[in-house]
Amino acid sequence: MVPLLLIEQAFLAANVLKIPEGGWLPLSWSGMICLLVLTWVRGSAQLWRRPRARAKPSSNGWCASSMPSRRTACRARPCS
Repeated sequence: MVPLLLIEQAFLAANVLKIPEGGWLPLSWSGMICLLVLTWVRGSAQLWRRPRARAKPSSNGWCASSMPSRRTACRARPCS
Protein backbone atom coordinates (compact mmCIF):
# COMPACT_ATOMS: atom_id res chain seq x y z
CA MET A 1 0.00 0.00 0.00
CA VAL A 2 2.80 2.41 0.86
CA PRO A 3 4.65 2.05 -2.48
CA LEU A 4 1.42 2.70 -4.38
CA LEU A 5 0.74 5.78 -2.27
CA LEU A 6 4.25 7.11 -2.95
CA ILE A 7 3.81 6.63 -6.70
CA GLU A 8 0.43 8.38 -6.65
CA GLN A 9 1.88 11.29 -4.67
CA ALA A 10 4.69 11.63 -7.20
CA PHE A 11 2.17 11.82 -10.08
CA LEU A 12 0.07 14.37 -8.19
CA ALA A 13 3.10 16.52 -7.43
CA ALA A 14 4.18 16.43 -11.08
CA ASN A 15 0.72 17.41 -12.35
CA VAL A 16 -0.32 19.94 -9.70
CA LEU A 17 0.71 22.79 -12.02
CA LYS A 18 -1.82 21.59 -14.62
CA ILE A 19 -4.81 21.95 -12.28
CA PRO A 20 -5.56 25.59 -13.23
CA GLU A 21 -5.28 24.73 -16.94
CA GLY A 22 -8.03 22.10 -16.89
CA GLY A 23 -6.67 19.45 -14.56
CA TRP A 24 -9.42 20.29 -12.10
CA LEU A 25 -12.00 18.49 -14.26
CA PRO A 26 -10.69 14.91 -13.79
CA LEU A 27 -10.10 15.65 -10.11
CA SER A 28 -13.68 16.82 -9.64
CA TRP A 29 -15.05 13.79 -11.52
CA SER A 30 -12.97 11.43 -9.42
CA GLY A 31 -14.13 13.20 -6.26
CA MET A 32 -17.79 12.81 -7.26
CA ILE A 33 -17.30 9.13 -8.10
CA CYS A 34 -15.50 8.58 -4.79
CA LEU A 35 -18.37 10.24 -2.92
CA LEU A 36 -20.89 8.09 -4.78
CA VAL A 37 -19.03 4.86 -4.00
CA LEU A 38 -18.54 5.76 -0.33
CA THR A 39 -22.23 6.63 0.00
CA TRP A 40 -23.19 3.33 -1.65
CA VAL A 41 -20.91 1.30 0.63
CA ARG A 42 -22.09 3.06 3.79
CA GLY A 43 -25.76 2.70 2.85
CA SER A 44 -25.34 -0.97 1.98
CA ALA A 45 -23.64 -1.61 5.31
CA GLN A 46 -26.47 0.11 7.18
CA LEU A 47 -29.10 -1.88 5.30
CA TRP A 48 -27.22 -5.09 6.05
CA ARG A 49 -26.95 -4.35 9.78
CA ARG A 50 -30.52 -3.16 10.35
CA PRO A 51 -32.34 -6.51 9.93
CA ARG A 52 -29.63 -8.32 11.88
CA ALA A 53 -30.14 -6.01 14.87
CA ARG A 54 -33.88 -6.74 14.96
CA ALA A 55 -33.48 -10.49 14.52
CA LYS A 56 -34.60 -12.65 17.39
CA PRO A 57 -32.52 -15.65 18.45
CA SER A 58 -34.25 -18.96 17.83
CA SER A 59 -34.18 -22.06 19.99
CA ASN A 60 -31.06 -23.45 18.29
CA GLY A 61 -29.02 -20.29 18.90
CA TRP A 62 -29.12 -18.97 15.33
CA CYS A 63 -30.75 -15.64 14.59
CA ALA A 64 -33.93 -15.82 12.56
CA SER A 65 -33.98 -12.92 10.17
CA SER A 66 -37.04 -10.71 10.08
CA MET A 67 -36.58 -10.01 6.36
CA PRO A 68 -38.93 -11.76 3.95
CA SER A 69 -37.41 -14.16 1.48
CA ARG A 70 -36.84 -13.06 -2.10
CA ARG A 71 -39.29 -15.63 -3.38
CA THR A 72 -42.79 -14.58 -2.49
CA ALA A 73 -46.08 -15.97 -3.70
CA CYS A 74 -47.82 -14.06 -6.45
CA ARG A 75 -51.04 -12.56 -5.13
CA ALA A 76 -52.40 -11.39 -8.47
CA ARG A 77 -55.63 -12.92 -9.75
CA PRO A 78 -55.58 -14.54 -13.18
CA CYS A 79 -57.05 -12.51 -16.01
CA SER A 80 -60.52 -13.57 -17.09
